[in-house]
Amino acid sequence: MEVWNRWRLENPQIRPNLRKAKLQGKNLRDFNFNDTSFRRVDSNRSDLSQATFRRADLRRADLSDSILVGAELTSRKAELLKTISMEDLMKEFNMTS
Repeated sequence: MEVWNRWRLENPQIRPNLRKAKLQGKNLRDFNFNDTSFRRVDSNRSDLSQATFRRADLRRADLSDSILVGAELTSRKAELLKTISMEDLMKEFNMTS
């Protein structure tokens, strides 16, 4: 994460293209995905806590069953396939409503 985030800070003019990347079940906590094409990325069951997606292209990204606590999803384009519901999130952490 530190290497990626440092590279992002040093290269703000570059817009990474992660289109169709397979990132299922990965620990992507605190990653800087600002201005990144996350289009059609499969990151289900990943930990995206505290990750930032400012101006990211999230069209058709699969974030199902991912942990998004504190993630910043301020996106220009967002057409998500699935997201975890609050009910499922509460079940995941054994909390009752």
